Amino acid sequence: MFLVLSDCLLRFPLLAERGGREGETWRDIVQCVRGGSLLAFAELNFVSRPGSAAAAARAGAAPRPRPPRREAWGGGAEGLGRRGSASNRLSPGTTSSSSSSSPPRASKAALDGQFEAQRTVFIQCDVTDQEQLKGAFEKVTEHFGRLDIVVNNAGVNNEKDWESTIQINLTSVIRGTYLGLEYMRKGNGGDGGVIINISSLAGLMPAAFQPVYCATKHGVIGFTRSIALAASMENYGVRLNTICPGFVNTPILQSIDKEENMGQYYSYKDEIKNMMQFYGVMDPSLIAEGLITIIEDDTLNGEVMKITASQGIHFQQYNQLPFSPSKR
Repeated sequence: MFLVLSDCLLRFPLLAERGGREGETWRDIVQCVRGGSLLAFAELNFVSRPGSAAAAARAGAAPRPRPPRREAWGGGAEGLGRRGSASNRLSPGTTSSSSSSSPPRASKAALDGQFEAQRTVFIQCDVTDQEQLKGAFEKVTEHFGRLDIVVNNAGVNNEKDWESTIQINLTSVIRGTYLGLEYMRKGNGGDGGVIINISSLAGLMPAAFQPVYCATKHGVIGFTRSIALAASMENYGVRLNTICPGFVNTPILQSIDKEENMGQYYSYKDEIKNMMQFYGVMDPSLIAEGLITIIEDDTLNGEVMKITASQGIHFQQYNQLPFSPSKR
């Protein structure tokens, strides 16, 4: 099960890769419909891509059969993925479920249009509500039997209501991570898995006109790198990584023009737009490709993936820690 804590309904139209070898997977276009808080769930078959570290490690060996991974997405407000497209390697048998503040029937119908109706579940949920979020995890694992991947993709830009920004951008990510570990970690009935938390380049540098947003994204990176070390030490079998995109063509960019979002920094909106023009605005498909890279590469843990218009997908380099945490 693939659990994505996101801010919009994720749809997974499947396009066959024509002319490929037998057994090659399908391509997926991840497309978001703007909405409120949601969880999206899907049962997907991922395989290592040629050229990935995991694939290289198995070069020359017969491919290992892998059961469908049950994955989940969830979040809090406007966020990454709307109108996005990504090359995602899926098998034709895909299951999905979702929860959102969008009209339930319309959201469920959007998922059913891409999957078999009996393989989709829609759950209305406010990810800032601890009990609702916990209940959503419970319902999904009861329905699909397990959880393999969690993507915490919640994100808003609101410097005026900054406490809400902290709740959505950081607190819900931490909660989603701990819930994911609870359900996936070995030694607690889980089979291991992957957790990916979406941060931002603003989590790696100061942002003069978005200080609270910047602080939350720094927090996501620090938390994820730290919990990744802890998970490794405790042999949870769960990998945790962060993705830090630059400017992405999603509805969150529209908040720059809104005083109710920018507050005292509203007068600097043109400066932010100049930065967007200088650095470039990316299509969400590139971020989705980074997401799939992390899912498929079993060697990645505690990494911070940067995605920019100028350099594409690359990784933040850190100095080696002066000590090596020992595993139990």
